[in-house]
Amino acid sequence: MALTHKFKDSDDFTQGGEWFDDNGRSICEWAWEASAKKLNIKCGIHGKKIDLSKSEQKMLTDKSLNRTLPMLALETAEEINNIKYEL
Repeated sequence: MALTHKFKDSDDFTQGGEWFDDNGRSICEWAWEASAKKLNIKCGIHGKKIDLSKSEQKMLTDKSLNRTLPMLALETAEEINNIKYEL
């Protein structure tokens, strides 16, 4: 299964993004609450929040978050949907 990730705004990762399967169906969407440092993931009617406020500061740089947030969202979708997605 091929997965595709798309940011809602390619110039601003803080707007969130969405993962799609190889048929174009949404796996999950995510949003970043920068002020609270929380990642919100929704898979259909199910959702989960991840609090990153206690994470190391180097993990919270824009460059790091740009890479990390989509992957955390996908890992969380795997937990919610009880399935392993292959990149």
